[in-house]
Amino acid sequence: MVPQAAGLPTLTPAMSTTLTPATSTTLIPATSTTFIPKFRHSLAGCPTLVPCDCLNETIDCGSRRLVSAPQFRQHNLPFDKLKLNNNHMTTVTNLTFTGLKVTEINLSFNRITTIDDDAFSGLETILRVLNLKFNHLTSLPKAVFTLQNIEELDISHNRIISADQVDGHFLLMKKFLASGNLLPQWPNWLNRLPFLEELDLSYNPVSTFPDNLSDLQWTLHKVTLDNCQFHKIPQELSQLQRLEFLDLSFNPIGDRGILYDSFHGQSGSLKELLLQGINITAVPKALGSLSSLKKLDISDNNLGFIREDILPGQLTEVIMKRCGLHRIPATLSDLKNLKSLELANNHIHSIESHDLTGLSNLINLDLSSNNLQHVSPWAAVNLTRIQNFWLFDNKLTDLPAVVQKFQSLKELNLEANPLQCTCRDGWPAVWITRHPSVEVKGYCENLGGLDALKFISNYNHYCSV
Repeated sequence: MVPQAAGLPTLTPAMSTTLTPATSTTLIPATSTTFIPKFRHSLAGCPTLVPCDCLNETIDCGSRRLVSAPQFRQHNLPFDKLKLNNNHMTTVTNLTFTGLKVTEINLSFNRITTIDDDAFSGLETILRVLNLKFNHLTSLPKAVFTLQNIEELDISHNRIISADQVDGHFLLMKKFLASGNLLPQWPNWLNRLPFLEELDLSYNPVSTFPDNLSDLQWTLHKVTLDNCQFHKIPQELSQLQRLEFLDLSFNPIGDRGILYDSFHGQSGSLKELLLQGINITAVPKALGSLSSLKKLDISDNNLGFIREDILPGQLTEVIMKRCGLHRIPATLSDLKNLKSLELANNHIHSIESHDLTGLSNLINLDLSSNNLQHVSPWAAVNLTRIQNFWLFDNKLTDLPAVVQKFQSLKELNLEANPLQCTCRDGWPAVWITRHPSVEVKGYCENLGGLDALKFISNYNHYCSV
């Protein structure tokens, strides 16, 4: 006989009660309480026992400090995406994704060095997007080449020194991103992708193009090759008839590396061209043939002086920061469609009356960090649509009177200028009364750093006799 615990009554037959129909009681279930776990996860709604978020067709196991992928069970739930990013995984083993039918997998920001050959078994024809950026891979895994219908592949910021194809082919590949690796050459299979639209090989020691890009000529529209080792504009680029975006910044190209016909193939297609820091001393004549160019960035080149009639007339955005300019190039006044102009970090001393005339569509003007000491009241008189006028970090002592003509102005930045707020001229007070929505940024050096807008808005108070 099992001893009865101390303090508990002993139930004997005499104490038992038989429930008859007359004495029986209907048992009403207690009101249930819904338990809401930390993660939006349940065995019925998530195909993994690891506490992941399963919501809106996404299985989110990111940022869980996982050292390996969780086990997935067979399911018929409509999940399209799997996130395993920001974990501590080093290996993706065979059959890891068995039971899943996802079209997108994110394995970025792990410590992956190895992906087994059959890691994506079952997803060979299903997976469309694979993100492997910021891992420790040294070569493109064979498992990746089993993905017959992959459309987007991101292997950026690994340690990959070889991405040559082993088996299979990516006939449907649209986007290949491989920035920040150690690739010495263009992968041999890239020029055989008939649907490739976007390519990024930036921050790799690539220096040559393949001779034949005919399979890419009608589809490839975005190419990013900044911080590589090109010593000239690759002539092979002329084969890319639909190229719209090209970044060749920070390559050791130099003036001799750009020929007159360097952009011949893109004369009617190229819309954005980035040539920052390519060691040129003059704006290339080749730019004149780019009839569709909208954005040009030639910052970080020691241009000094820019010839007339050299920039495409349809430009809407021009960036010339850190170009050693001593005055505003006169040729800019011919850009009637220009909306944004950045001339920061140059050596421009003044804005004269003949500068920036005709730019009636300009909205943003940045002349920050120059050596500006004077702005003519008759300069830029046609800037009727300008909204942002940035004069940060110059040597101006007065509010530029030219702003009175800017009817659409929203922001005037005069910070880091030695502004002298005095009572000799009252026009700023009248101006700010008529345009109270303008945000004026700056400080009165002679008044101990008083906010310039406060001084202007309370001019009568500070200047009362």
